Amino acid sequence: MFYLGKTSKRRIKGVSEYLVIALSEVLKLSPIDVTIPWMGGVRTAGEQNEIFSRGASQRDGYEKKSYHQSGGAVDIAPYVDGEISNTKEHALIVAYYMILSFELLKKEKKIPKDIYLHCGIFWGDKDLDNDGFLTEQDKIGWDARHFELRPYPQENTFEIKLSA
Repeated sequence: MFYLGKTSKRRIKGVSEYLVIALSEVLKLSPIDVTIPWMGGVRTAGEQNEIFSRGASQRDGYEKKSYHQSGGAVDIAPYVDGEISNTKEHALIVAYYMILSFELLKKEKKIPKDIYLHCGIFWGDKDLDNDGFLTEQDKIGWDARHFELRPYPQENTFEIKLSA
């Protein structure tokens, strides 16, 4: 079982309790550790705009707000051998365990059934060239570390079937 370090704990302050409890489950279930990267939690409009200006987000923070600004999103990065991992395999493992944890918590009625987890691993084939991480050739979404809450299910994903 893994745990969040001081920096990651500070970075998730203000993030939705549903994302935080799902992350806690990931730490129990995942075979690899995770961390909350810089700007992976709640962001101000200015911080969001900085990310937008670099071309690493489609949301400018002012006219188009990010779910990060309201605490409705978190970025979770694989943490392997003392550093953030940029491999597709590790990103897929984190996404799988976050989705699984979220669904298990919904089944246990710890997360309302009308809240849905959306994962950037399923978002298009856009290559943002943000940091060399997950380009179009990877064939997975351009924001694999991103998880957000929405009031409707995400489309074009895989489904995790839980037994009754």
